[in-house]
Order: sequence, then C-alpha cells, then structure tokens
Amino acid sequence: YLFDKATGAMKTGMQTIPEQHKTVYYNSNGQMQYGQQKINGHWYLFDKATGAMKTGMQTIPDQHKTVYYNSNGQMQYGQQKINGHWYLFDKATGAMKTGMQTIPEQHKTVYYNSNGQMQYGQQKINGHWYLFDKATGAMKTGMQTIPDQHKTVYYNSNGQMQYGQQKINGHWYLFDKGTGAMKTGLQTIPEQHKTVYYNGQGQMVYGTQKINGKTYHFNPVTGAEQ
Repeated sequence: YLFDKATGAMKTGMQTIPEQHKTVYYNSNGQMQYGQQKINGHWYLFDKATGAMKTGMQTIPDQHKTVYYNSNGQMQYGQQKINGHWYLFDKATGAMKTGMQTIPEQHKTVYYNSNGQMQYGQQKINGHWYLFDKATGAMKTGMQTIPDQHKTVYYNSNGQMQYGQQKINGHWYLFDKGTGAMKTGLQTIPEQHKTVYYNGQGQMVYGTQKINGKTYHFNPVTGAEQ
C-alpha cells in the first residue's frame, strides 16, 4: 500500500515512487497490482515482482506475443515507428506481426522480418526474391528495373521474381534462369530447339526483321528463326 507522507491517506491509481524510480498502480482497495492491467480503456504491464510499470517492447509469454507500450505505459496498436523502424501490431490484441502483411488503408503489402521491422529493397523470402519500395516498403509487382544490378526483372502478382519464358500482356519475354534478368537480342531456347529475337523492350518479335544490317525471318507463330 502507499500512504500520503503528509496526511497518511491511502493512495489509489497510478503513483510514482521517486526513490525507486518506478510508477506503480494501486487498485480501489489500495493494493499494488502486477502483470497486465486494463485501466481506463488502456492495457498496461506491471512487473510481476516489483510492480513497476513497463514501457517499450515486452514479451507476454503466456499469450505467445510481443507487444509495445508507449512512454505512458499504454499498449499500442497498428503501425508504429520505433527507433527508426516501422512495426505492425494487431489492432485487437496488440501482438507484433511478422512476415508478409497487407495494409489495406495504404493499399500495400509489406514485409516484416523476425524482429518485426519493415524491410525494404530486394529480399529473399522462402526461396523467392521479392522487391519492396525503398521509401514505403510496398511490395512491387510487374516489370521492375534494378539499377545497381543493371537488369530488368519481372515479379508476378504474388511479388515473386520470375525466370525463363513468360507471357506478359500478350508478349513473350525471356528472363535469365539464374538472375532473372530480362534478355534481349538473339536468344536460343534449347528445350524448344529454336532461336528467337527479343527487341529492346524484351518482347519476342515475328516475321522479317532487320537486325544490325542483316535480314532475318522469324516464324509468325513461334518466333523461331527460319
């Protein structure tokens, strides 16, 4: 219990104990409380031994979750920027989320690593390469240029980099089987026993084409050099 040093009156509610550098909570009966407590619509966490109010990232082992309490000790929800990193906490339980997550109000899908921090740029996840915007963290799809690797690659609707032959918007493209880089110019497709030509946009071309001053004929259906 805590009694006023001047009047001796029993105190309740949130109280600061300066000499112990802690804030604690006394219920309506004046008894110090421990663990999780819902006070005035907010969840708080008090040390199970000392009763000290906790702040920052905290793990709740019996609920298998990590949550975040702001400087006032109140559990936070949704997107939170903490020490320069974006995190996402469940809007109902406050549990920190990891992995791929959709932010409906921002119309984006983002990725949080095992520490709950939003990731940016190229990321290999479960064996697939993804690309996340360097500013917003939004997962990218479709044709994308990777300037520092001097290549153009293609991510499907799930955000996964694609390889080999791909038909996109009615055009055939070829992406390197190792790097995913879009190929241009004359290319051999061994499994189809043909040589084809991809223009500067990476699209397979058909019919008669003049390339580097030489005339080529490509099958109008298969694109195979004739």
